[in-house]
Amino acid sequence: MSTKAALRRRVAGIVATAVAGATLAILPLGLSAANAIVSPNVEALSIINTDRVDGAGVPAFATNGFVDDYAQAMAVNFANCDGCSDPTNATWTADQVSTFTIGYATAVGGVVADRASRLATDFETFNHAAAFGTDDYASVGFYTKGTETYGVLVTVSFSSAPTNETRVGTVKLPSKIYVGKAIIPSIAGFTPVPTSDYTYTWLDGSNTVSNIRFFVPTAADLGHQLKLIVEDHNSGYSDGQVTSAASSKVLIGSATGPKTIVVEGARNVGEPLSINLNGWTPGIPKVQWYRNGAAIAGQTTDTYLQTTGDRGKKISVKLTMAAPGYVALSRLSSTAIVTGYPLLTSTPFPSISGSPSFGGILIANNGTWGPGIVKLTYQWRAEGKAIPGATKSTLTLGGAELNQSISVTVTGSETGYASTARTSSSTTDIRLLGFSATAAPSITGTLLPGHVVTATVGQWTPVATMYVFQWYLNNVAVAGANKSTFKLPTTSAGKDVSVNLIGLRPDYQPQQLRSTSWFIS
Repeated sequence: MSTKAALRRRVAGIVATAVAGATLAILPLGLSAANAIVSPNVEALSIINTDRVDGAGVPAFATNGFVDDYAQAMAVNFANCDGCSDPTNATWTADQVSTFTIGYATAVGGVVADRASRLATDFETFNHAAAFGTDDYASVGFYTKGTETYGVLVTVSFSSAPTNETRVGTVKLPSKIYVGKAIIPSIAGFTPVPTSDYTYTWLDGSNTVSNIRFFVPTAADLGHQLKLIVEDHNSGYSDGQVTSAASSKVLIGSATGPKTIVVEGARNVGEPLSINLNGWTPGIPKVQWYRNGAAIAGQTTDTYLQTTGDRGKKISVKLTMAAPGYVALSRLSSTAIVTGYPLLTSTPFPSISGSPSFGGILIANNGTWGPGIVKLTYQWRAEGKAIPGATKSTLTLGGAELNQSISVTVTGSETGYASTARTSSSTTDIRLLGFSATAAPSITGTLLPGHVVTATVGQWTPVATMYVFQWYLNNVAVAGANKSTFKLPTTSAGKDVSVNLIGLRPDYQPQQLRSTSWFIS
């Protein structure tokens, strides 16, 4: 690096010292070189990054934190010895160093920022592309003492790519930490921002208690103070490690659980009641069932089978979460349950048979109820609403039920048992009756203009009580031609004649049929 050592200096009093294969001591951020009076700090190092003379606009030239820190430490030592020519107290060690050069200068007068700017300019600009290779670095360190600002230019050549320096940031813990609540540390200021995850070490005294980021203290940590060590392992950089200040003492935690305890199950003798134990922290709560406010001996699980002794009594349940390191929490079921009579042993859902059409009769099929002889009552429903007076086991369908679906509710009751209601599935919508057999009309008579033709009705089942006719010529309805006979007009020659027949009967859907068309000669 002979050309690099020959860099010109325009500042009087600058001393250039070339050192080859020197033994050096690495300076991490915040630590001074040996015998330096003042440690480099973030504010001082920010000036280095602002007023660098190394590689502006040269993509192959990289920043190196070791060089930056060394330049700053040398500036501190240079100020400490009041500008002496060879402040060699600050030494560092870096692998694969070929050569490095140190230049010194001092500026007085004006404000600090102006002095630093003048010093940066005084270290003469040089051709980076010619003077530096991929693994060569330069940095200026500044330090102000009184009315003087001291500057040091450090240029370093490495035989191969060096490891850069990680600038560690800060780690802060919350002001209050509780058992059972995740600690969320504040981590900031690491340079560069890590490309991989940090590693974490939580300490309780000298004991490692966790290696995850969001540690949840346990009862064993109650009253203790914790620390967190964060280490950065970016590729191409030295490891950077920082330890938080000790936390405040870990406080007792709070158990949590649902605000409302819901009891599920039928409120009847012989039926089970149950509760959900999910949603509690830090474990499974204790259970106690109560009858009229008194604890029921031995009933401490999530289910309770109601007995004959419970009939007419209020049943409730209490859940309590108690664990070391936590304030206990209790919840009582919101509504006390009054236990009723036992349920019937057999309560089948009814079905419906019969004709679901106008005038038809529907029948409720009960199934077998038990135990013993169970009294059954009925309520027919149209579209889910009770039909007034329809309380028998059968229902005759009338006009009120047209176009509605029908269901039936059967209620069983027996002495000593709770009444139980069961509702059937619904039928299809109720429609008018339909003819079971019909026949299209036929045409008889002479098919000549001026002659009378007759529509003959075939066999219908049941017989229609009224027929309505409509005659057509070439498929066009003839006005007023609506009797069973039709006189062919004198103008009908060469046309087709046909007749349409509608059969009508009370309670039946009208049926319409058309005859065959015949040619009129």
